[in-house]
Amino acid sequence: MARRPDADLATRCRALLVSQEERDANHAPISIASVARALRCTRQTLYNRKLDTEIAEAGRRQRLRSARVAHADRESPVDRLTRQRVDAETRNRALVQERAIIEYNAMRVGIDPEELRRAIPDADRSVSRAGSPRRRSRRSH
Repeated sequence: MARRPDADLATRCRALLVSQEERDANHAPISIASVARALRCTRQTLYNRKLDTEIAEAGRRQRLRSARVAHADRESPVDRLTRQRVDAETRNRALVQERAIIEYNAMRVGIDPEELRRAIPDADRSVSRAGSPRRRSRRSH
């Protein structure tokens, strides 16, 4: 089989490797097969032109970069607890503010705010409703 003349294969390969190194190693890992697919050539062509060492080195750099980014994204336990505490304080302040608004509106319409704190009475279950006709409307089919 005749070799296709492609003088700039090495240049295109290096340009591809530079752009691929920025991607996440878990989603788009650099390998001989992926580079061959992107360049539309065979893996053997890349081996013959001695580009396999450059591809392997770019893959190693990509994995190192991904590991560093993943490590930097992790927050320390102290930072996580601090963030959770601040979030809890914010939610608490919002609930206190909502309660104050409800009490104010109750006073405005003439309801004693103490009535809001009374417990809800239990349902009257002294009489059984078993066997009584249903009060819900039935769906027609």
